[in-house]
Amino acid sequence: ILIIVTVCSIGLIVIAFLGFGNYDHLQTIAYATENAAPKSQSLCARYVRKAIQAGGVRFIARPASAYKYADFLPVLGFEEIEEPYQPGDIVVFNQTCGREHGHIAIYTGKGWVSDFKQRSFYVHSDYISSKDYKVFRKEDGPYYNNLFKQLYILL
Repeated sequence: ILIIVTVCSIGLIVIAFLGFGNYDHLQTIAYATENAAPKSQSLCARYVRKAIQAGGVRFIARPASAYKYADFLPVLGFEEIEEPYQPGDIVVFNQTCGREHGHIAIYTGKGWVSDFKQRSFYVHSDYISSKDYKVFRKEDGPYYNNLFKQLYILL
């Protein structure tokens, strides 16, 4: 019996590590909206990551810069999409000469939120001129998120 319990426990740990979960974009939006500061804190990647986690996505590792989420979000099960945008969609702006970390934000249905409530889609003129961004969406519900892939993509 002890062996069966041990094997079952190890199995549950492995399943948890592999990343089975349940995503809810409304939880992501709620967290982002409730925790947004009045002005930029220069911590957009941290705030958006915490909002995604609040929605139910597990991270074993994370990118250091916002622009790197363009490659990382697909590993989490997000798909690149085009307009029209829906609440819960995430935009990732690439680096520019003046913005080495890029930018990331979540669409709430009423506007864009990162570490603060943005006045518009573009938070800086560098992003308007470059137009180098991608928008991602993750469907609500159960998902399988291979946490091993997270480590691999970040190496």
